[in-house]
Amino acid sequence: MKTWITLLMLLLSFGTMTGQSAKINTEKLLEYYENQRYEDAAKYLQSIYTDDTQDIKALSQIAYCNMMAGKLPEAEKGYLKINEIQPDNPSTLFSLVSINSRRGNAAKAKSYLQQIIRLDSMNFNAYKQLAAYEDTSDAKLRFLKKANALKATDPDVAYDLSMVTVSLSNTSRLMMYYKQPSVLIRKISHYSRLSCPYLISWGNISKSLQRVKNY
Repeated sequence: MKTWITLLMLLLSFGTMTGQSAKINTEKLLEYYENQRYEDAAKYLQSIYTDDTQDIKALSQIAYCNMMAGKLPEAEKGYLKINEIQPDNPSTLFSLVSINSRRGNAAKAKSYLQQIIRLDSMNFNAYKQLAAYEDTSDAKLRFLKKANALKATDPDVAYDLSMVTVSLSNTSRLMMYYKQPSVLIRKISHYSRLSCPYLISWGNISKSLQRVKNY
């Protein structure tokens, strides 16, 4: 779904780009996008725009196509150039987070997320993703609590928060972070059936579920 939303945004920019440059064959680009030929789309755009272009829309499309094609170094280079021209744009920073995460550069990904939070202290997605990069339960708890405070109905954050809370032997506060007990019961039951490696013991699950039912 996220890919198609981004694709739609790219398609909507065709008109503006065509107005700037009659060289662009929008039908060809549309064909590339529809058939997920992102590498071809990137090469096509690069054949039109020079390496020193400052066109943010063109650079964004090229960088996005390279990212979707799995050409992560090229994609990162593109987004870094965009960040130089138009610094502190959360969308660009999130793209850099995604690229560095896929390349295994956790430290860089984390630094970009921290930059996003400095720009926007109410950014739910940044807190949610930062929690995943923390090594200790206490650190995870800090970011998950902030994310949950911003969006209490998010089931993934609520589940992760409940698991971290239980792992810290703090089950008495399990439900204070979640406002939909029935959803939490279903998620805990679902993950218990899957026997995830980070699953808490059956005894703690039972206690947690009992607290939920009595909430």
